[in-house]
Amino acid sequence: MLRLCQLLWSPRSHGPQLPHACRFYKAAATGVETKTAFTEGREAESSCSGFHAGGINPETESDAVLCFDCVVTLETFLQYKDQCHVNDAFLKTLPPKDSAEDSEASEDEEDADAKECSFLQVDDDGADSVDSELVEVVEPQKRAKIKVSPKPKKLIRKAKQFKVVKIAEDPLNIKRSSRVQRKKPRPELSPKKKLTEPSKPVQEIPEFPGPQPTEDELPKLLDSYPNYFHFERGSRSLYYNLVYYGERFNSAVYGPSYTYWQCSHRSKFKCPALLHVTNDYTEFERRFEHTHGDQKSKGKPELLTPKQALPTVFRICWHRVKEKKIKRKQAKDSKKGLRSDEDHEAAEEAISEKKTTDNEVLESGEEEDDYF
Repeated sequence: MLRLCQLLWSPRSHGPQLPHACRFYKAAATGVETKTAFTEGREAESSCSGFHAGGINPETESDAVLCFDCVVTLETFLQYKDQCHVNDAFLKTLPPKDSAEDSEASEDEEDADAKECSFLQVDDDGADSVDSELVEVVEPQKRAKIKVSPKPKKLIRKAKQFKVVKIAEDPLNIKRSSRVQRKKPRPELSPKKKLTEPSKPVQEIPEFPGPQPTEDELPKLLDSYPNYFHFERGSRSLYYNLVYYGERFNSAVYGPSYTYWQCSHRSKFKCPALLHVTNDYTEFERRFEHTHGDQKSKGKPELLTPKQALPTVFRICWHRVKEKKIKRKQAKDSKKGLRSDEDHEAAEEAISEKKTTDNEVLESGEEEDDYF
């Protein structure tokens, strides 16, 4: 190869030549010194395969030049030749073919058969194959069942007695008592209770003294109401409490078109919270916020849906508004009576004063007459 590398650089060409500049080569396969024209392409690679065995005389063939493709071809051929020598040396170390039982072929066949899961099948019926021998060796031997004799009862009893033996307790090792305190239920933050339409009928409407309202004078009861408000009533109370989004209101102030519900804890906490509601309970407006937290209701009040409580609430509102009107009328009439009495007394006083002045004038005139 060193010789070959020296010839790659020609003194006359001033550098390596391209493949078309390689004009001649010596065929080493025939062993005859002949010069043949060089052609480009794969023909050059195939024709230069035997160049490694020949030589170039630098005196007679000073213009000989090798192309790069030829060098690559020769290098690959030399590598192939070296590999062949290595393979031959390795094959000589192996045992003969009959004793080895075709190790290489059998390994390839075993790999292929293992993938196809058919290595247990025998192709030749009359011949014994290597696979059958392998199968016989690989098959696990059937193990005889070992009879386990039961342990004697005496040993079992001794073991139990050994487990039951107690160890003296250390007086310094104080264990915690196994008693666990019961978890106290946490108080609910807000008494949010789901209301369902009860199966019992609507409550009986109580009778109020005085004239009773007609159906046209009362608001109409709707078929359904929203679930964010309902009513409560204690066992001993006559009136209702309004629960709006979990907030309790009572002490309603009834008006001709609106009702004002005040906070149920206004006296205890001086809470200014107020709920402004239309008399038909279709519009709600919260005015002012609560100044206290959630408060539990005393006892278990009776929960009522709007359809159950509103007929009675409508009548209470109507009677309260009518009572207010009567009281206002009476107050106006009383004020008018007081004014009339005051005018009469003032007139009498004016008349009496006039009489006194007249009498005084008459008396003074008589005295003057007497004087003169």
